[in-house]
Amino acid sequence: MEKIRTICKLLKVDHYIKNLVIFLPLVYLDDVFTGKAIEALKVFIAFCLMSSAVYIFNDIKDIERDKIHPIKCLRPIAQGKVSVNTAAAILIALLCLAIFIGNYLVKASNLCILAYFILNIFYSTILKKIRFIDMICISIGFILRLMAGFYAVALPISFSATLMVLCTSMFFTSSKRILEFNLLSQKAERRPSMQGVDIKILYNIMLTNLILAIIGYILWCYEGFFNKVSLSLTTIPYILFMLRLCCLVNKKQNHDDPMNFIEKDKVIWLLFLIYFLFLFIAIIP
Repeated sequence: MEKIRTICKLLKVDHYIKNLVIFLPLVYLDDVFTGKAIEALKVFIAFCLMSSAVYIFNDIKDIERDKIHPIKCLRPIAQGKVSVNTAAAILIALLCLAIFIGNYLVKASNLCILAYFILNIFYSTILKKIRFIDMICISIGFILRLMAGFYAVALPISFSATLMVLCTSMFFTSSKRILEFNLLSQKAERRPSMQGVDIKILYNIMLTNLILAIIGYILWCYEGFFNKVSLSLTTIPYILFMLRLCCLVNKKQNHDDPMNFIEKDKVIWLLFLIYFLFLFIAIIP
């Protein structure tokens, strides 16, 4: 059981929730229980495999830096629970599986997955060191997930959905940077892209994207779905979730990732339950 937990931690299975963005285009379908939903599911699986490969690559590359980090030192590779050679072997296996599944996907969706991998290779080696560019790269990764989902169900990409996903991801990324800033009191401990950054700028970025994300979500809900009242109702738990996360970040708790709040906060889980209940009712034909 301990080995299974270690592998799940290595793969960051809890972060697979980020790939649910792929299923957003299903809301546009009159009937989600079609072959298109299966295509979206295959894209989701391929992205999960590819994202795990990216996480492992990043952990291998940053192993020395992670060892002196107060939280990242508990990662399996930095902690020594998984050797670099074993991690590299798992990485290659994940890549092969993702590429294998990609061959059975719509070509455009497969290109999005490959673009995601290439982007993250550049991110892990170069772009993560550049101020604010690192945040934009992470958001582009979410846009690629969304695009892959639209291509999978053969629908044109929605502007409102793109705006919502882009700003929501920027909100999360800026929240993570604020948590890291407050956790690491010594400048030398902070990531290179955080050197010389004013915490006030990060708060401004977070709040700006909070507002834009809410606007984008409302536009997405009302984009051709005036007859789906339950979809409109999802705006309530979505807005409350974003505000709850914002409040938790402002409390300056001993975390470096907002995902910790999502995993442990009971209020957030209740909002998730309400949200998916309304969403499920909306997509049922």
